[in-house]
Amino acid sequence: MGLFDALYSGLGWLMETIYSLVNNYGLAIIIFTILTKVVLFPLSLKQQKSAAQMQKVKPLLEQAQKKYANNKQKLNEETMKIYQEYGINPAGGCLPLLIQLPFIWALYRVIQQPYTYILHWKLEDFAVKLNLDADKIADRINKMREEIKIVAEAGKANEFINFDFLGLDLSATPEISKPSLLWIIPIIAAVLTFMQSKFMYAGLSKEEMELRKGKKAKDPNARPPRPGEKQDNSAEQMTNSMTYFMPLMTLWFTFILPAGIGLYWIVGSLLQIVLTYISNKFIIPNMKVKVKGGNANDIEAVRTQLREKRKNS
Repeated sequence: MGLFDALYSGLGWLMETIYSLVNNYGLAIIIFTILTKVVLFPLSLKQQKSAAQMQKVKPLLEQAQKKYANNKQKLNEETMKIYQEYGINPAGGCLPLLIQLPFIWALYRVIQQPYTYILHWKLEDFAVKLNLDADKIADRINKMREEIKIVAEAGKANEFINFDFLGLDLSATPEISKPSLLWIIPIIAAVLTFMQSKFMYAGLSKEEMELRKGKKAKDPNARPPRPGEKQDNSAEQMTNSMTYFMPLMTLWFTFILPAGIGLYWIVGSLLQIVLTYISNKFIIPNMKVKVKGGNANDIEAVRTQLREKRKNS
């Protein structure tokens, strides 16, 4: 059994167990999302901690880039020296993300295929129970993962799984051309995705917020920009672009997928906003970091050291 098969089986068992207890697909998705988000939170927090560690040495990295702009080898050496001095792993933020990706992919698949993972239907079960030609639905079941749509099209969606949630049929797919109550799911999902981007910096100090947005640390000794001079703010522009692009992408996907997927998106975004605020407000600021010599300091203390070092150099 491969990694993905093991994840599908494990998460499928969890979803099946929750559904057997609540007998409602919407409630099962909410509980399932909460549990999986809690499990993934340590990895997400590790990624945020790594980003905070990288930002704390940003003034020194910028100074090295200016000093060794014409000497790439020396710049690389100085950069690695800074990382070593402050105990930073440049790839530390990538590993948690890579570990999460297979898990997240499996989450979507389990929610998208409730008949497979909750009821354990195989292709022949779909054909017999829905009175359909197995050959005609094989690709949609095995490749396109459209089992919810197939059962809904056959008019038997709620016959096998209870998709009714607060008066909404989570087996149905919202249609842009047909206004309905289901529109509320894509709209809320898109709004929360936008809010998630805005709340990414909730609880942070002003200085930390500017650094996370990609703004360069202010140098008190630097000259003011000349009239018409362009400043490098590409990182900030990229962040702003994603803030508006991601909600539009969310809106599109939740309009072409069954409403149950949209509910998962909504619950996941709400939880992420809460968890991000908690980590930014209470965990990241009090994080201890090792500096050369073995002393442990919090992030703000290290920032003060860096400012003094940069000012005196």
